[in-house]
Amino acid sequence: HPALAERVAALGVEPRIAPATPADAADSLLGARRTEITAEFDRRWRDAIMPAWQAHYGEVQQQRAQLAALTARHLAGEKLRVQDAFDRAALTGSVGRDEADALAQWRALHARAPQEAAIGLRLGSALLKSDRAAGTALVEEAMARDSDLTVQACTVLRDSAGQAGEKVAANNWHERLPARAALEQAAAAERKQLAATDIFDAHDLDEDTIATLAGGLRAITDLKDAYLVRKRVAYLAEHPVFVLAYTVHGWRAGQRRARAAAVLTGIQASITFPRKTLIVNIQDRNRGLASAVARATGAQIV
Repeated sequence: HPALAERVAALGVEPRIAPATPADAADSLLGARRTEITAEFDRRWRDAIMPAWQAHYGEVQQQRAQLAALTARHLAGEKLRVQDAFDRAALTGSVGRDEADALAQWRALHARAPQEAAIGLRLGSALLKSDRAAGTALVEEAMARDSDLTVQACTVLRDSAGQAGEKVAANNWHERLPARAALEQAAAAERKQLAATDIFDAHDLDEDTIATLAGGLRAITDLKDAYLVRKRVAYLAEHPVFVLAYTVHGWRAGQRRARAAAVLTGIQASITFPRKTLIVNIQDRNRGLASAVARATGAQIV
């Protein structure tokens, strides 16, 4: 290193290797406690580090196997689904450690599905290392297409600007992060709770979708009635959240509670909803909520 060489020359000495002498070794310094201390550090590693290391190792091995399988299908001439091609490009850059090949895959995938914001974000992020103007434009476009990518996009642009020494731009991108994070946190909080004071609107789903949902629900043992509505939200209203409220057969409260739990398990296992959906039993203790849900137009689907 030039600066190091200059400092050595200024000292007027010749550089040399100075290996540790036997007297400096840990065996000598730790003395009789060497075995005890070594065992303690081994135990700490096993307890605190080894489980996470094993989990990470297993995850990486699974990802490498997934990459190998996807690549084999691609080389065999199969046109991968967009999601599979997305996974292959991402894995090529991460566990495959081949950024050039990953970039080529992102380019091809973006040309195939230019409307997919997540793909544009990945391509833009990869391009930032070689073509910041083009990369920045793609990342900003992706964020405009899908506001859910705001935190990830701002973080990528902040880091890129910081690495380029553009402190003002880096600060500008960084300042957008807390507000968006707070917005997403507030949106998540209001989507976790249901109350009789909430306002519920018609689901506005097409007849075919409702028919499919209703058919699946009717096949669940002990389910009596089902209502589907959309909860009115204040935050990120462009991402609606549905509520499926249901009742079960049975005249005794204890019997209904047991059946309600079984029906919930059946719904979660067998029904696929088109949007995020909260599922709630509206018998017994949820009568106020039941009335609020029932007031929505077209709420009852079973």
